[in-house]
Amino acid sequence: MISEGQYIKAAAAMKQDYELLARLGEIAAKSHKYGKTPNVKYAPPGTQWLYGELNDVAHIAKSDLLQNLVAQKVEGAMVGVSPVPHFVPEVARNLYEFHVYLLREMCRELFAVQFDLYDSYNEQAFLWFTAVTKKLQETAGWKPDK
Repeated sequence: MISEGQYIKAAAAMKQDYELLARLGEIAAKSHKYGKTPNVKYAPPGTQWLYGELNDVAHIAKSDLLQNLVAQKVEGAMVGVSPVPHFVPEVARNLYEFHVYLLREMCRELFAVQFDLYDSYNEQAFLWFTAVTKKLQETAGWKPDK
């Protein structure tokens, strides 16, 4: 969706992934509630502000955001939304970085489950995890949680 310039759909999908991370945090804290949207305070620390940003885009709540995400079609005096998505490099980069971060966090959760169940983890998967973490640090200035 990101590659196709469908940033609103991508934000909605990533919002669901983020909520899944929050649910895993709730389960670990034994505070999850059946049928309720996960509370993002249980998501990885320091990322809660991202949920608000994703919400704004996914729910199309702010028109100024839409101006940056949706192409404009101008024909004479008529101005409207183009049916053809357009590529916005900065938006795509930010969404891809967040997508990689979400994948990394899901892997971290998987390692924790594997270690709890089997007292070990997949060594190759851990090497990939380390490589992704390093790439996030290099390209996005991201700092891992302690």
